[in-house]
Amino acid sequence: MITDLPYFTHENDAKTNPKMEALRARYGWAGYGQFWALNEEIAHSKDARLDLSRKINRMSTAGKIGMNESQFDEFIAFLADPEIELVDLVDGIMTTSQTQEDLARFRARQAKNRDQYKSKKNSATENQDSAAEN
Repeated sequence: MITDLPYFTHENDAKTNPKMEALRARYGWAGYGQFWALNEEIAHSKDARLDLSRKINRMSTAGKIGMNESQFDEFIAFLADPEIELVDLVDGIMTTSQTQEDLARFRARQAKNRDQYKSKKNSATENQDSAAEN
């Protein structure tokens, strides 16, 4: 079973959201790109929950988005600020409401596909058994 999120939604007018405008006012377009790169890291994490509770994980993630440790810590604090709230950070685990919603939709689709596959497989087996009886 896939434990990460192979995609996440990105609204075509995300840049006009007041939270994103605040992000760009503080960090410029580079910060905007780093935010989306961070979302990719979240999506690649198990259950779309990025574990930043350990220093090694924070430093690794910071490097992936082009920041040093102190820049990253400040960036995360800004993103998690209750007035900005672009990420959810609880006990060092980071996610976003959007990635969690996308993960729930993805898992529901996986379950539906799995059920359809099983149903088709069972129908094919029943048809073969019926043909064999005839």
